[in-house]
Amino acid sequence: MQIIWFKNAPSANFIAEVKVKPGQTVQNINNRSGIVLYKDGSTYDLFGANGRAMHSGSLELNANNKTDSYHWEAGVHLSQNLGNVMKTPGEVTLRVVKRGAYLFYFYDGVYWGYEFVDDLKDACSVGVFTNGNAAFSNLSFIDYTGKDA
Repeated sequence: MQIIWFKNAPSANFIAEVKVKPGQTVQNINNRSGIVLYKDGSTYDLFGANGRAMHSGSLELNANNKTDSYHWEAGVHLSQNLGNVMKTPGEVTLRVVKRGAYLFYFYDGVYWGYEFVDDLKDACSVGVFTNGNAAFSNLSFIDYTGKDA
């Protein structure tokens, strides 16, 4: 797995966003690309899109907390194939809004779901990941830690 970390992390409350355009997939490999939240070697969350599905015109998202850093995934909390909903074929903008232990997920500005991850309630590092190849653009990170109303 390849990871690029956001400069301002770690943070407890933030909005992280990135446009993802997966590269071509190889054989039967489902490459995933998206946003990673990381506290330590066993505490993290991955929110990503399946590149192979995107190349066939379908947006498949999932959020999980276990991987072998290549293609095996487990600990899937949320997963859904949304079909042909991408604003631009072959690319999607992913956003995670973190407020304490609550993680809210969005694709192309549309709310997709949330989860409560108590192990990530404190500050964590934030970045983008891929286990294949992908182009990332329009990275945005806003830290709201300490600015709670």
